[in-house]
Amino acid sequence: MNKLLLKDAFGWGIALWFIGYVLGFVLFAIVPASMIGWVIMPIGVIITLWVLLKKVKGNSFLHYFLVAIVWTIIAVAMDYLLIVKVLHPVDGYYKLDVYIYYALTFILPLLTISIKKRHGEEQIAVVGELTDNPNVKVAMTRLGRGLVTIADISKGEIIARFDGEIFSAGMASELPNDQPLYVRDHAVQFSDKQYRWSKFGTAMNHSCDPNCGINGTGSMFTIVSMRPISKGTELTFDYEMTEDSDWRMDCKCGSPICRQTIGAYANTPNETRKKYGGYVAKYLIDKYGEAK
Repeated sequence: MNKLLLKDAFGWGIALWFIGYVLGFVLFAIVPASMIGWVIMPIGVIITLWVLLKKVKGNSFLHYFLVAIVWTIIAVAMDYLLIVKVLHPVDGYYKLDVYIYYALTFILPLLTISIKKRHGEEQIAVVGELTDNPNVKVAMTRLGRGLVTIADISKGEIIARFDGEIFSAGMASELPNDQPLYVRDHAVQFSDKQYRWSKFGTAMNHSCDPNCGINGTGSMFTIVSMRPISKGTELTFDYEMTEDSDWRMDCKCGSPICRQTIGAYANTPNETRKKYGGYVAKYLIDKYGEAK
């Protein structure tokens, strides 16, 4: 069981149960005992959905299925040990509201992954679709999907905006890499521990001799053309313009100056850094300084 699953299943499962437990004691002094479960339920659903949508980071159905199982086991076990056995409810504990609570504990993670999958599919660039630049479209290239100009573009034009979901991880290898987004392989790093999605930027292929680069600071950045580019040209950027973690890729760009293996900016040759100038993620320039 990986760290992400441990955190999502056991960490959040125990935290959510404890929140409900504390709420029960607070409400005991305000509402009749028979109503406590019904009052907690909508509050718990809201908090649980927020956790599932904002904090649980898995992208696979299996991940959420395991979360659902663990959360339900935690709820049943902790209720029995710390409510039934310790508090001895006078009128008993296992009533309709409790069974609905157990059902929701299992169902909500599965509902959430269905929503996330649908949303994720909407974040995938489709061949033929126009991008953030009306003169650029998604097209099939020799390396699969890519971005190609359908008209001449000038230097400095925005090709793609990175304005999608932000992911946090100590290392790239800790990021989820499930369908449909494959975040580990496609989200772009913008700080030591943060990565961002872009519907069109993540469709761009790498080249060791790119015609596009990075512009902007912090979490809001874009990919721009580094020079005038003619109609019918594939747009590429060097993935090491943003990456500085343990992610690696065997390069198949076909350039005469291909570096064979692509990964961290720390490994980018100084001459290449000088050629890119300011078209590199700001956090890397802050970290390593400008190439001289």
